[in-house]
Amino acid sequence: MASMPLIQVTNVSPTATAKQMKELFSYLGDLEEIKLYPEDEMKESIPSKVCFVSFKEQTASETALHLTNTIFIDRALIVAKSRFEAIPDEEKAMSLAAPAVAVANRAQNFGHTAPLLPTPPQPLMGLGIPGLPAIVSQVAAAAVANNAMQGAVVA
Repeated sequence: MASMPLIQVTNVSPTATAKQMKELFSYLGDLEEIKLYPEDEMKESIPSKVCFVSFKEQTASETALHLTNTIFIDRALIVAKSRFEAIPDEEKAMSLAAPAVAVANRAQNFGHTAPLLPTPPQPLMGLGIPGLPAIVSQVAAAAVANNAMQGAVVA
């Protein structure tokens, strides 16, 4: 019998429990094994948990992949085939959460006015790429008031 692909679930809420994860994935089919890291249920100071799931049927594994972006507790889950063939130990598993930690820490260092998704610099216009479209907040207030009195819509 061929082994079923191992599914990894990242961006799991720190408040999620192994029982909740088992209940969520058991709706898709019979579980071979499920493991949630860190195993310490009281460890909520981490930014996210990681879960590994193996199913008894191939179709359940394939269906599980469709749960990506499903909001579970307070997070959008990221579900993918694991690069590991067997469920890894906690240290390896938690290394998958490291990029989320780095992003969360960087985001906390930004000021309120700094964009998290930077826009391309204006010199791109010199390459023949059109500039960014005007935003309503950049339109003069007098023009908005004038157009509003005339019944026009400002675009």
